[in-house]
Amino acid sequence: MENKKIEQNSHKHHTLSLSPIYFELIKSGEKTLEGRLNDEKRKDFNVLDTITFYKLPDKAQTLTAIDNI
Repeated sequence: MENKKIEQNSHKHHTLSLSPIYFELIKSGEKTLEGRLNDEKRKDFNVLDTITFYKLPDKAQTLTAIDNI
């Protein structure tokens, strides 16, 4: 029998802040992609990770999405 290592729940959760205009566009469904620079923080993003977007300036509203790209 072949031994296979099964990785359990390797998906991560990330948080990002958005200006009100972009937050509302994502919330309404008009904007379905959020582009960011590939800096050190975002190099860890992988398909099926979850991302919570916080609406600036007070971060009182949030949206959570799954990274599928």
